[in-house]
Amino acid sequence: SGYVQQSEGHMALSCFETMQNEGISPDVVTYSSVLKACGETRAIEKGKQIHQEIVSMGLLGKDVVLGTALVNMYGKCGSFEDASIVFGNIMSRDVILWNAMIEIYVKYGQGSEAIKLFEEMVVMGSIPTKVTFINILDGFMDLSAGKRMHKIISEKGLETDVMVATSLMNMYGKFGSLDDVFMVFDKMLEQDLVSWNAFLAMISRHDKAQESLSSFQKMLSEGILPDKISYITLCDACGSRALLREGIRIHALIVSSKLEMDIQLRNSLINMYGKCGNLKLSKRIFEDTIEQDEFTWNAIIASYAQAGEGLNAIHFFHQMQEKGHIPERFTYVNLLSGFT
Repeated sequence: SGYVQQSEGHMALSCFETMQNEGISPDVVTYSSVLKACGETRAIEKGKQIHQEIVSMGLLGKDVVLGTALVNMYGKCGSFEDASIVFGNIMSRDVILWNAMIEIYVKYGQGSEAIKLFEEMVVMGSIPTKVTFINILDGFMDLSAGKRMHKIISEKGLETDVMVATSLMNMYGKFGSLDDVFMVFDKMLEQDLVSWNAFLAMISRHDKAQESLSSFQKMLSEGILPDKISYITLCDACGSRALLREGIRIHALIVSSKLEMDIQLRNSLINMYGKCGNLKLSKRIFEDTIEQDEFTWNAIIASYAQAGEGLNAIHFFHQMQEKGHIPERFTYVNLLSGFT
């Protein structure tokens, strides 16, 4: 269990094997931990072996915890069919098991099936929790159905919960319903950094750079300190509208915040300055980046290509290959744009 909690799945499986070799018989707690380890390491064959052991010992029908662990394991290993079979064979289902299966349906793009499962869950007498709603909100394929679920959430008194409200914003953002995003955000009793980041991302994604920047000011005024995700979102917003002055200010805030200037932040700044047409600053940050990944190279190539400097973009393209990075489709699209 300790190894699993520390995401050391391979060590957990090795420990389990040693335990068995020493003649210690596993119990329900053991199997639950080992199944988590199988899911974490995508060890589906080992998971199937454990599944057979559980069945042969007659444990599966007696403990819903094991059934849930099996469903989760198959879901994490990418075997949607096996997860469905296990779920279908468990007669006594608690809300945790329902939540697990709904999450898997959504994960594999089966939103309509997830909604049917939710309805079945309610009919069977299980009371949805905020985890249920967080899982299912990502599965809606049309806005009207999402709004109906929002009404249910409101009736349950969960509309103002930070995590549920954040999921509601993500759902409305997916459909481009920004009025609803603002409405949900304004109703929240407490707005933490996660919800602010989700809110900023939603409005930035829909080309509302100025709204993102003004909302960021409000976030600061309320004493919420930005993190890396906040700044990456704002860099993207400034770049999308070529707001150089605002971008420089965001850069200054990053430096003064004493945040680690990691490669993701550097890549965002390179992209932002490139889209704002300031190749000097874009190149400076690129050259100051000691360990450049493929995103760094794509960012600098895009910066020069978008400015119409195709030959310089080619120069970086060749350097990228010399450094051992393999160009991808995005690289070539950027490169070709420098010659249009």
